[in-house]
Formats: sequence, structure tokens, C-alpha cells
Amino acid sequence: MAKKEKKQKPPELAHDDREINTRAIFRFAILFAMATAVILVAAWRFAGYLAETAKLSHDAPPPMAALLPSSPPDPRLEPHPRQTLQARLAEEQRDLTSYGWVDAKKGVVRIPIERAMDILAERGLPTRTMGNPAGPTVNVPNDSSLTPPRAAPR
Repeated sequence: MAKKEKKQKPPELAHDDREINTRAIFRFAILFAMATAVILVAAWRFAGYLAETAKLSHDAPPPMAALLPSSPPDPRLEPHPRQTLQARLAEEQRDLTSYGWVDAKKGVVRIPIERAMDILAERGLPTRTMGNPAGPTVNVPNDSSLTPPRAAPR
């Protein structure tokens, strides 16, 4: 009888597995997983050792610590910040919208903002009077900056 011939695949469909050592790759993966597990266990044990050492190395608090007050020193945080803010805003709003004395001895009063704006619209902004009709004296830099000041140009 004639030998059966092996049917060969075309080269583009065939693969060559002669150079791949799957047994070595599998052994490496197993050894890598075992080494990782050993390292993780060692790191966990070392962290526990460090925590124990830290607990043992702490000294007892000094005896003067018992004499310290239990509450923190001033300034302390506000116990009710929302209510404090609302009260402050209400006080500011009252000051901005009502008449009242700022300093009675000096005769300084406060007026509502709306009234102050009306007065400002009626009277206008205050202006300065010009003391020197030629204009203010200004220093104009020149080449040497050693000259006396001169009047500003008109």
C-alpha cells in the first residue's frame, strides 16, 4: 500500500510552532505568580512589624498634658456660622437703608444709599478750585532732568 501523503497547507495559512517553547513559558508564568505571592506576603508582614514597632516606640504623654485645658484657645470657630452671617447681613442692610448717627460728637450721620444718590444727582460731584490760573506745575523730564519745573502746556 502506498503511504498516505500529508495534505500540506499553503504557506500563508500555516504557522510554525517549532521555535516556541510553551512549556518554558508556562513554567515562567507559574514561578512569576509564586514570586509575586511571596513578595506580597513578605510586604504585609513587614508592614505589620513596622506598625508594632511604631506603637512600642511612642512615649507616654508628658504629665503636664493633663493640666492643659480641654477646650482650644481663642479664637474659636463660630458655633452657628449660618445664623451669624444672616445676622451680620441684616445689620449691614439696616445700616445701608436707614438714617442714624455714625459719630454724634462730631455730627456725622449715615443716610440711605438711595437718598445719597439723589443728593449727588442734584448737587453733582464736588470739584476743586484751580489756585494757579496757568495750571499746575509739573516736572517734565528732559535730557538731563536737571532743569527746574515748568508750567504744564495748555
